Amino acid sequence: RTRRQKHLSSGINAEYGGPILPVLQYEDLNTVVKDLRAKEKPLVTYLFSNNAKHIDLIKKRISSGTLDINDTLMHMMVPTLPFGGVGNSGIGAYHGKATFDTFSHAKSVLHRPIEMESVNNLRYPPYNAEWKQNLMYSLAYYKPSM
Repeated sequence: RTRRQKHLSSGINAEYGGPILPVLQYEDLNTVVKDLRAKEKPLVTYLFSNNAKHIDLIKKRISSGTLDINDTLMHMMVPTLPFGGVGNSGIGAYHGKATFDTFSHAKSVLHRPIEMESVNNLRYPPYNAEWKQNLMYSLAYYKPSM
């Protein structure tokens, strides 16, 4: 890296929420990976390249909320493509159905039929000969109603 790139990259330690897009040019992709992995995970990683090996390396080695390849805005135009962060850049994904899923709570429900209450008595002590007899009877003869 050049001295100018070192200076610029040292100033890029925070996410930008405005119209600022720092553009850095590197000669060595391994340096990019090393630099990006040393920082907090970004909300978005932008990569401009037609090199399939470079694209694959960034996909596999860089964790970010979104990876935009050869574009800066189109991910916001695709309603089925979630947008969100990882780690310090945010939790969850927001866009289209992903927004609904992020802000929804899937409630777990266990509904046990009341007619099985006598079978549930087998859960509790005393565990004696009568308990064992009831357990064996319940296992042998209980047929759930459909």
